[in-house]
Amino acid sequence: MNRRLVGALVVIAAIGGAVWFFWLRDKGNKAAPAKPASVQVGSGSSTITTEEPPASIQGIAPRWIRDVDKEGPLRLEGQVLDAAGDPVGGAVITLGSVPPRTATSEADGGFAFDKLVGREYALSAVAGKRVGGPLTHHLTAASDPVVIRLVAGAKLVVTVIDPAANPVPKAAVKLIGMTELIATTGDDGIATLEPVHPGWVAVQVSAAGFAAGNSFAQIGGATGTITITLRAGFSVAGRVIDMKGKAIAGAQVTTAGVWDLPGSGHRAETDAKGQFKLDAIAPGTHVLVANDGQHAPARSTPVLIEARPVDGIEIVMQAGGTIRGRVYDHADVPAVFATVRVAGDGTQMGLVDSRQTTTDKDGNFELTGLARTKLKVRAESDAAASEVVPVDLTERADETDVKLKLSVTGTITGIVVDEMGQAVPESQVNAFPDILGGSPQDAMVLAGMSSATTDGGGRFTVRGLPDGAYRLRAA
Repeated sequence: MNRRLVGALVVIAAIGGAVWFFWLRDKGNKAAPAKPASVQVGSGSSTITTEEPPASIQGIAPRWIRDVDKEGPLRLEGQVLDAAGDPVGGAVITLGSVPPRTATSEADGGFAFDKLVGREYALSAVAGKRVGGPLTHHLTAASDPVVIRLVAGAKLVVTVIDPAANPVPKAAVKLIGMTELIATTGDDGIATLEPVHPGWVAVQVSAAGFAAGNSFAQIGGATGTITITLRAGFSVAGRVIDMKGKAIAGAQVTTAGVWDLPGSGHRAETDAKGQFKLDAIAPGTHVLVANDGQHAPARSTPVLIEARPVDGIEIVMQAGGTIRGRVYDHADVPAVFATVRVAGDGTQMGLVDSRQTTTDKDGNFELTGLARTKLKVRAESDAAASEVVPVDLTERADETDVKLKLSVTGTITGIVVDEMGQAVPESQVNAFPDILGGSPQDAMVLAGMSSATTDGGGRFTVRGLPDGAYRLRAA
């Protein structure tokens, strides 16, 4: 299939996935989020009405492939409360940093994470059978503490069977999300995950001799059910080498599927000889993807798996691309701890893994192991963002003098009220580019979703937005 057509289809799929995730995933929750509102940056304030103060907040941060977070000067503080507003001690809070971090709330419900840089973080909490979040919090030097409210968690019963409807015992069932839950099926092929957040949930199942299975379900009450059928899988083996035929050790190899999309759950690491083996892959056409953080990500030719193991697959990795540069604020002063994002340009948008890093104390940044293709770069701080800058690594591997200026200062301000017109504090407002309303596609990939939390008067401000149309949603 024409690769440009595939790229276009991938972008359309990504947009559809974003619409589903942000607008439809909460259907069935007890507390409904407000209907999305359309806003044009520069057109003034907005009012978002929510049907009732939510029992839980369902936002999530953009899923970037990030380099490990740098240590920063900021501290994120917060409190865990129950449905009645009383503090909850002993709750385990997960922070969506890289790598993820956890903390336990004190008797007064308070918790903190230190040495952070300013950006959006996802948070969730679990205490016994109660859950809170996930929510996003835009951390700045002036941001207020975050409040996580707990509600009763749901139960997810997963039944795993083979194609003949026989139960599959000893299958590992994993909840996909910030809160990691793993259970094992019994002789009846049933496993229970608890507590899970109400709404849409996704699980991944693996068992010896079977290809991994994935599914999702909507939990509208206290208990949800999923039945997953596992099919026989066959091993796929090969090696990863560089352009000179030298073995590459420590590369992560995953399956991508016929649409060339990364990350389907199968994973192996190459040994000292560059060899790898994926134990159980379902019959069909797959693409294998190799990453090692130094070379450019590489893909195999499509691999057809029928009713037997496949060997001799070879993935060739070329030297990775590097982008170095500096971020400046509006006064041409180096911007400390600004966020820098890199994504594919044009038809490569959905085919190249996005990357994100943070500038150092001198405003400098560096990203290595990038795809050798056309890319786009953007920087943002808590109050502004840069224009999108194109970088072409097709012919040369290094771009070492990228200058990004935080000159984009679009702002949306507004208030969130309930159906009686009363302000709703501690509500999360998400603003993300309205692709269907005319915003460019790179706005979705590079700008992602911006968020803010309402203050005690229900007011919010979302900053650093490029000109264009946005969809706002409160929960």
